[in-house]
Amino acid sequence: MKNSITLITNFSIIVLMLLSINDGYTNPCTTGTLRYSVLTERQESVLSVAFNPDPDHSDLLAVGRSDGTIRLWDTSTPKLLHTLKGHTDIVFMLAFSPNGNILASGSADGTVRLWNTTDIENQTRIEELQDPFTGHTDLVLSLAFSADGKTLASGSRDGTLWLWNLSDLNKIEQHNIFSGTTLPPVLSLAFSPIESSLVLATARTDTVIRVWNLRTGELMHAFRGHGDLVTSLAFNADGSLLASGSADNTVQLWDTSTSISTGKSLHEFTEHEDWVNSVVFHETTLASAGFDNAIFLWEAGTKDLLYELSGHADSIESVAFSYDGNILASGGHDGKVLLWELTPQQIGADINGDGFVNLVDLTLVDSHLGTTGQNIPDVNGDDIVNITDLVLVTNAIEATAAERNPCVSERTDVNNDNVVDRQDLVAVDSRLGMIGQYREDVNIDGIVNIIDLVLVANAIDIEAASAPSLHNRAIGLITAEQVQGWLTEARLSGETSLAFQRGILVLEQLSAMLTPKTTALLPNYPNPFNPETWIPYRLEQPADVTVTIYAANGTLVRTLQLGHQPAGTYESRAREAYWDGKNEFGEPVASGLYFYTLTAGTFTATRKMLIRK
Repeated sequence: MKNSITLITNFSIIVLMLLSINDGYTNPCTTGTLRYSVLTERQESVLSVAFNPDPDHSDLLAVGRSDGTIRLWDTSTPKLLHTLKGHTDIVFMLAFSPNGNILASGSADGTVRLWNTTDIENQTRIEELQDPFTGHTDLVLSLAFSADGKTLASGSRDGTLWLWNLSDLNKIEQHNIFSGTTLPPVLSLAFSPIESSLVLATARTDTVIRVWNLRTGELMHAFRGHGDLVTSLAFNADGSLLASGSADNTVQLWDTSTSISTGKSLHEFTEHEDWVNSVVFHETTLASAGFDNAIFLWEAGTKDLLYELSGHADSIESVAFSYDGNILASGGHDGKVLLWELTPQQIGADINGDGFVNLVDLTLVDSHLGTTGQNIPDVNGDDIVNITDLVLVTNAIEATAAERNPCVSERTDVNNDNVVDRQDLVAVDSRLGMIGQYREDVNIDGIVNIIDLVLVANAIDIEAASAPSLHNRAIGLITAEQVQGWLTEARLSGETSLAFQRGILVLEQLSAMLTPKTTALLPNYPNPFNPETWIPYRLEQPADVTVTIYAANGTLVRTLQLGHQPAGTYESRAREAYWDGKNEFGEPVASGLYFYTLTAGTFTATRKMLIRK
């Protein structure tokens, strides 16, 4: 099954002419099987990304940039931890040692630097382990650590390939294994992951892939098959396969498990439409990215295409898997890093096991909502079938890119502020029923109706929809009662498209977010006040609401009959209880301490307030 997902961002590889990028965040206006985050700052291209392979620090991502800096991110937050400065030109390549304690960086300034990452959370400043390596006289384009972490290989445009012995960090030895010869630039390097071997694959501009046994100096393989530059190399987990990406727009697989080889590739992947910049393995999953702004993931054993990810706004330079393979990071010339979550499809969205994720699976989950136990369609493994399982199945449903991203020429950003959010919902709601040419007519059918509103909901990031920050911003703009009205109308519309169904799911989540978990009486404001005050509250369930105000001695001062109120949050001046500081006879009350009591059904709560004149 091929999953096609659309986002926004982009990037490339050994290109020195860097593009000018708008660094502001633009909403991807997308849905899809994979979730993502955007790490972005200033207008700088991203040339390399690398995850720390240490399972205890697997959220640490290093990002090499065109301004010569390296940014270290905690991707779980995401939070910028450190900015490493030292290089004076573009950082082309990054590589972590196998234990994650050392980060190596190669730059257009011709140097290789080593950074200590052993205690990165507690270090206020990351120090270099020693002076930069200066054996190269031109751009450092490739780096690779051996499986035992004792050897670092670096390749340059000057044709040199240096090996750095890191067994003793206080006395690092170096040597050029091709000293005295003039060779083409080294574009890519990859060490076999087998610790007992010291096998290195190299790719130069002559398009030949060579695999060396560095212990014996033996040339084990010379693979010829690409029609242009080989830009990236990667071994699979057991070292039996070598993947290569090329400027001929292909990715090829090579058998390195035997000493005798036909020299022909095992398989050629041809999905890319332009130069391939980066290939990377996690176990048997192979990912690649390049100038066509696309990322492809395959199962190397079966050669099946798993996902096609598009979202970068420019060519992609580098991709990297996290330690457990659940996250794929991608970075490029659009200056952004995307984090793709690869778990939803792996955890059983195909409920009926027919090989497809479709409306049948969605119906099965819907019919079991609220159930627990064994043999239930619990997609995310939390032992209950709930709205989260519905969302995961919806996201995994095989559909066209247009169905997955029904932005209708990006019209879901109704107010044109570069983000699709609750303000766009409010804008559509304000014109419901109007006929004619309106921006709020998202699907351009000549009328603004509930379908337009649900399409806008579909384009809202479902994770962001449950974030506390959105909750705070939504107060006063949207009420749970209002959203329930939209849902009622939407369900009666008869619309059945995938985009519409997901939009309903987002509205359901928004309704749940706006419906308080408990009824509560909140502090009045201003307090002290003179001469008026507002009293906010929350209702878990619909109720008849009364606010009663007493003097400090218990004397009844005023009763505010607010009537029957639906469940929701009453925290804006248009919805809160209001007291003008007068008693039942319309007389202003004196300064002093007062108490106010909220009665909502069986709920009662009292707070104190102060009036000062």
